[in-house]
Amino acid sequence: MEAMYPQPPMHKCLFPKSTQFASFHLLSNPSRIRIPLSEKDNLPVLDIIATDGEPIQDALKFSDVASGLEMGTRFLEWGHLCPTAPDTLPLHPGVEDDVFIIKDKLPNFFLIGNQKEFGSKEWKGTKIISVPLFSATATAVVLTQNFDVRPLQFNLML
Repeated sequence: MEAMYPQPPMHKCLFPKSTQFASFHLLSNPSRIRIPLSEKDNLPVLDIIATDGEPIQDALKFSDVASGLEMGTRFLEWGHLCPTAPDTLPLHPGVEDDVFIIKDKLPNFFLIGNQKEFGSKEWKGTKIISVPLFSATATAVVLTQNFDVRPLQFNLML
């Protein structure tokens, strides 16, 4: 995987069968995803920012903040998804605009991947979700029809 941020999407040649479908989208890391909802839903658009969590982990090294959820709150407060770059996280050369600035309004959901455990909290209308590292916890996170988040624990039998 690319070491510099923002990480570009994987190339479509890696998914020859999947890319035939219009519903398959390759995304960068981090990504902002806006999904239009039907009129019956209570939100006109589902607005999600997702990151692999590396900027959160990097920022934790240089602060007294104890958790990824709390650091996620700070990122939203600061309006920036990678405040330690380029000092401690390398950036792609030649990127002129700061793509890490949270423009417009805050999202409905802020997903922070590769964390130690599942957790969620709400801050100013944004649900911040700590998504645990699946290989270590066998836990996925599910978004319900009511826009609640729940951990889904798998029992791996080897």
